[in-house]
Amino acid sequence: MSSVQIDNYLIIEKESEFTSVDLNNAIIGGDLILNGAKFRSTLNMNSLKVKGIFTVGDKSEFSDVTLLSATIGGQMIFTNSEFTGELIMDSLEVKRDLLIRNMPKFAKEVNLQNSKIGGQLEIKVNSGLFIHEGSTFVEVDLTGAKIGKIMEISNSKFADKLNMNGIEIEGFLTFKDKSEVSAVTLLGAKIEGQMVLTNSEFTGELIMDSLEVKRDLLIRNMPKFAKEVNLQNSKIGGQLDISDSVIFLCMKVPSS
Repeated sequence: MSSVQIDNYLIIEKESEFTSVDLNNAIIGGDLILNGAKFRSTLNMNSLKVKGIFTVGDKSEFSDVTLLSATIGGQMIFTNSEFTGELIMDSLEVKRDLLIRNMPKFAKEVNLQNSKIGGQLEIKVNSGLFIHEGSTFVEVDLTGAKIGKIMEISNSKFADKLNMNGIEIEGFLTFKDKSEVSAVTLLGAKIEGQMVLTNSEFTGELIMDSLEVKRDLLIRNMPKFAKEVNLQNSKIGGQLDISDSVIFLCMKVPSS
């Protein structure tokens, strides 16, 4: 179905089963709904254009999925499905919200390199989450999210609040490579590995009250903080390193 054009909806539901599916350059005039379908090989949706909502749910099963340079006019929702291969969403553009919720399973990394999300980003993944190379977001809500491995934010922009209250990350959390972030909240967050803030700019408050980092918290290589950095009631299991001439307007550290 490469380059196919569908004026209305495309719905693929229960009992449907496919090997290789090619929707490269396809245009869907309404919603794209994948509920309970099984895709045994690559689902190619590179440069796909969906004018409505794109929904994946109801125990759908996928191998590799590619959405390189795809454009979604409405919301994009992944819920209660399983991805056994890679989910590649480099240069994806979602005009409204990207919601990954209700326990979808990802065997490998979820990649949002150079993506653009016009609305809210809400994610819960059991693998690594990588936001790289020019990705831009407005509001991002990761409250209570669970990241199975690494969460890495590199050279990306968050124009509004990045809410990571209660997030649980089994590996490392890293901000690096000239990322630009407005207000960030990590109230009650738990990081099993290191947390590293390096060479990035925080234009709003960085609130980390009751943060728990099992290993090191490293703030180095001259990140910029325009407002308060708050670590009250936080627990750092390893080293707290704020070296390399980091300048804070105000820093509140955990009491001894």
